[in-house]
Amino acid sequence: MAEPVAGDHPAPDSSVSETSVPRPGEPDVPVRGDRLVRNAASLVATTGSTAVLGLLFWTLAARHYPDAEVGRATTTIAAATVLGGLSGDYLSAIMIRFLATAGQRTRVVVARAYAIGAITGLVVATLFVLAGLGSVYIPDTTTQKLFFIGMVVLFVVFALQDAVLTGLGRAPAVLVENILFSAAKVVLVLLGVSLLAVNSIILAWVIPAFLAVIGVTAYLVLVVLRGGSEAGSGESTFPQRSAVVSYASAEYVRRLLSSAVSFVLPLLVAHQLGLEQAAYFSVPWLILGVVSIMLSNVSSALVVESERSEQHTTVLLRKAILLGVGAILLATVLLLLFAPFALGILGDSYAEHSTGLVRLFALSLPFSAPVALYGTLLWLDRKLWHLTLVQGGASFLTIVGSVLLLGPMGLNGIGVAYLVAEIVVALVCAPLLVRRLRQLSAEGPDSSMSINPRSLTWGDS
Repeated sequence: MAEPVAGDHPAPDSSVSETSVPRPGEPDVPVRGDRLVRNAASLVATTGSTAVLGLLFWTLAARHYPDAEVGRATTTIAAATVLGGLSGDYLSAIMIRFLATAGQRTRVVVARAYAIGAITGLVVATLFVLAGLGSVYIPDTTTQKLFFIGMVVLFVVFALQDAVLTGLGRAPAVLVENILFSAAKVVLVLLGVSLLAVNSIILAWVIPAFLAVIGVTAYLVLVVLRGGSEAGSGESTFPQRSAVVSYASAEYVRRLLSSAVSFVLPLLVAHQLGLEQAAYFSVPWLILGVVSIMLSNVSSALVVESERSEQHTTVLLRKAILLGVGAILLATVLLLLFAPFALGILGDSYAEHSTGLVRLFALSLPFSAPVALYGTLLWLDRKLWHLTLVQGGASFLTIVGSVLLLGPMGLNGIGVAYLVAEIVVALVCAPLLVRRLRQLSAEGPDSSMSINPRSLTWGDS
């Protein structure tokens, strides 16, 4: 873990805000608020608000458009999102983890990330279309195929720019951008915009994303990364290329393992229990995904702040743990108590068939918290291959358990499998987590946490 200046840390008092300590080259003007809390809260609010507005978007689409058109839109957007993730998620991880260390090279690093992500998305989407993998929902015209390829590239940059803003400590901007994006989607899906014979629902998604990319890029170039700005100045301690490649490779594998669960479980339910049960499964899985993303938002804010803050890591950890535990406990209680009422909004059948699964997922959340914390520490320590093993173990146990229990227990079998997997992984990680926390506590506030990334051994790579 790195801090900007070795041996120049404030006392380990959680009441001390890093914004009250001027960093080299900054004016001696105190700024109110705690940056870690502000950024974490902004990212959590982003996830929550986009989930709510996203649900509204699809509800309106289902009520105003034919089922076939809605089905084509959901499938197309899902495919473009998956391909965009495969093309750029690893770059997002690099931006969150290392962009704060880029110093005067920040503009170059961001530009290269944009270029690599866009080119990768272009290649992946082109191969996907040429292979005919999207022929069921992509109309067989050159215009529609080119539109889909452009859509994938757009989604890569759209996701990457949020990671860039997060890595630069501008998480509140992510919140503003995503609320505007989601609200614009809702407006456009009601207006029914039509262009180039493209599905109106898809256009309602793509047009705001395009405008968001233009707006955020202008904000980055003209405000955040302008000449003389703090974000684009200072000495660069960005890791060497070989270390970044190793990190990116591990992150790519980890994301593939995570995506495998999201890909396999819906297919497993649809194959064994039918499409109706697959619908009842999708809502609890979406809810679990939102809560998990909120937890990862806290981790991302901690990782970014560990590179930017003058506070000792244990001080930041205490704040992040309080935020994470608070969010997990609140989510667990709300889901256990109010799951049937919330699901009843979608229909009585959802309340009847999905409540048990939601509650099983809720019971797993307290066990997910220590695993997430240990994963964050591995991320901070740049031991991403270790984190990949943890993710792989959890994915393997969840999939195998679901295969074994889905038949005799129905949807609740997936919930039991997921709960058992989280308990097992938590028990394995717990002693490792305790040992690492003790090491951090023993280092004390005056220990040197400023490690030159260029000299790291990256032992797990």
